[in-house]
Amino acid sequence: MGSFEYFEYFPLINARVHAMNNDDAVVINDARFLAKYEELIDALCYKKRTRFDSIDLLVLSYYLLLQDRVGEALQFFQFINDIPASEKNLVDVCARLQFDYLTAYFDFFNDKPTVARSIAKKYANFPVVHWNKKFKELQNQLDEIDGKSVAADEDRQSLDRDQRMSHLVATEASFEFQVEAKEITIAYTNLSEFTISYFEIDLELLFSLNPFNLQNLDQTSLVVPNRLEVIQLPNVSSHLQYHKVPIANEFHNSNIVVVITGAGSTQSKVYFSHSLNVQVFENYGQLKVTEKQNNKALAKVYVKVYSKENDQPLFYKDGYTDLRGRFDYASQNGDALSKVSLFSILIFSESNGAVIKEVKPPHAAKQQTSPL
Repeated sequence: MGSFEYFEYFPLINARVHAMNNDDAVVINDARFLAKYEELIDALCYKKRTRFDSIDLLVLSYYLLLQDRVGEALQFFQFINDIPASEKNLVDVCARLQFDYLTAYFDFFNDKPTVARSIAKKYANFPVVHWNKKFKELQNQLDEIDGKSVAADEDRQSLDRDQRMSHLVATEASFEFQVEAKEITIAYTNLSEFTISYFEIDLELLFSLNPFNLQNLDQTSLVVPNRLEVIQLPNVSSHLQYHKVPIANEFHNSNIVVVITGAGSTQSKVYFSHSLNVQVFENYGQLKVTEKQNNKALAKVYVKVYSKENDQPLFYKDGYTDLRGRFDYASQNGDALSKVSLFSILIFSESNGAVIKEVKPPHAAKQQTSPL
């Protein structure tokens, strides 16, 4: 490409995976990359497309990938057919190396990579540390896609999901309840009956409106329930009692708000019907989504992330899990991460349901686990 000087950009994070307001324009939010990309386009404008050489196409493919324009990048990449194979010329070696790496990278956009493993093995002992690490990471990701175990230090970062009921006041009618596995469990004292109201919800919309306090919805917004049931309790006692009520069959595959009213008190909880396991590795800012029944990694699961900065909720990023079921929820350009005090994350699968997780940013998680 003549005298054009190009750079590697790592990391370069695009916060949004979809265009906003039906606007298809690609927004480049890194000033340095924007300037370099415009310089590249200016240089290519002096050539006819039929005269683009292999390096032109290789660089253009890479710069389009940096904008998440995968389809366009692949179209240009497929025109490359004259990458030299010489191992004596340094320029040829570099061009072949980067061509092979992008070939493997594009392979990860297939449901099942077919050539990435052979490329990773080819460069397993490459003497340049920077590139050696990149090809080893390809190998690691392929191993994880195939179901091999992850590193032990990551295994220990899985989120503790245990939940506890609050203590009850023995002298007054009181209750707490949980909704799990298509069943409502109510713990109560001095209560003879309660009412269950079911409200079907648009989970993604409610999450976007109230990402950090979804369990405490303003009940005045729940106007008319989809179903209402009055439940008589078998025992009235000052001792703690438990009673289980199956969720109505019509809501087994729905996201709902369950509202329980009894003894003048009203409580609500959001119930997510799902078959997902979500591991959160707080120290690394990553999560992994698998199917609950067989622990199979789930790719293409939508993830939407909000951050809390100065007690204000802000959209942070969204995207989809990769073939390993992984998503990096924390990485962002600039110093955005340093301002975050808490993340709220929606994990949404059309076939497997939805889960919401609140997690600490990596810097806060590491401080909490650091030895004195």
